[in-house]
Amino acid sequence: MSQVLVVAEQAPGGVRKACLELLTMARELGEPAAVLVGDAPAEAVAQLTEYGAEKVYVVGGNERSDYLSVPVARAVQAVVGQAQPLAVLLVSGPEGKDVAARLAVQLESGLVTDAIAIEKDGDSVVATQSVVNGQYRAKTKVTRGPAIVTVRPNSVSATAAAGAGEVV
Repeated sequence: MSQVLVVAEQAPGGVRKACLELLTMARELGEPAAVLVGDAPAEAVAQLTEYGAEKVYVVGGNERSDYLSVPVARAVQAVVGQAQPLAVLLVSGPEGKDVAARLAVQLESGLVTDAIAIEKDGDSVVATQSVVNGQYRAKTKVTRGPAIVTVRPNSVSATAAAGAGEVV
């Protein structure tokens, strides 16, 4: 089963709720794993494990201190090279979209932003987007490289499902 990486954004007391939603979506595609850039507080690792992360990749200690997207994209790219995931999921916000765009260029991968649902189609990922003010749905199939997908917060409800939580 292919890994699906979730780029976790830290918040006081753990990670953002939207990242837990991404782990819920990742379980539908393959083996969920999380990427933490910077420090890895025990609360964040425990929360990611509680919501299904089989592995938690921790990259760097001070890389995240300046909140720039370039070091985050480089760190995630290194994990992608190691894990060879089916997809990389990020929260659809200013930082997530910036990191996703840089990552897609570096990896020569397909990029879908503002997805509201994702599914697996053979060895590919299909993302659904809400377009024209929510009146239509567009499905986009990523055919090159690991799919880089930003997902709108609140697209799914986060549900707990214990994972192994191996810290790498």
